[in-house]
Amino acid sequence: MAESDSPTGPFKDMIGAPLWREPYANDPSLFIDDDGKAYLYVHAQGADYHVVEMADDMRSIKGKLEKMDMGGYTPKMEGPWVFKREDLYYFTMPENNRELSYYTSPSPKGPWTYHGVIMEQEANSNNHHSIVNYQGQWILFYHRWLDIDSTCGRQRHVAAEYLYFNEDGTIQPIRRTQKGVADFASQGNQKQ
Repeated sequence: MAESDSPTGPFKDMIGAPLWREPYANDPSLFIDDDGKAYLYVHAQGADYHVVEMADDMRSIKGKLEKMDMGGYTPKMEGPWVFKREDLYYFTMPENNRELSYYTSPSPKGPWTYHGVIMEQEANSNNHHSIVNYQGQWILFYHRWLDIDSTCGRQRHVAAEYLYFNEDGTIQPIRRTQKGVADFASQGNQKQ
């Protein structure tokens, strides 16, 4: 657990140990609710997605990781991202490490209802992401691949697209574009 007064560091290890040792987990996602409670979401080895509430000091966890009820659907892979819009929580993830899909719940711990894919895969490659509301506009950040002449082969690069909701709260499908959010300043910060 490292902390800094700046998002660019330097960071200092505050507890001298991991938050937990078992089960192995990767790609943590931290969500802080309107009431100030913080939740950490992880994909835990062999047991799909887990959630645990962070302690008030943000340096320890309350209790143990809980396996979430994903509504009978068994998602695989990693990279969860959780956000809240109005009174609905959204759990998004790169299903099969390729296409972005999502779930909703009235609670930050679920149970979750699966809604399907919102962004198809590209070039049979992985895609990790985040979703934020910036100046009233929802934006999806994700990565694409550059096929460049490099000793390392293809390289990831960050991309962003607008994200829109239907009246019932479901997310509209998202297409990759070359423009992305390049016209953000001229969009008038549309709320969706």
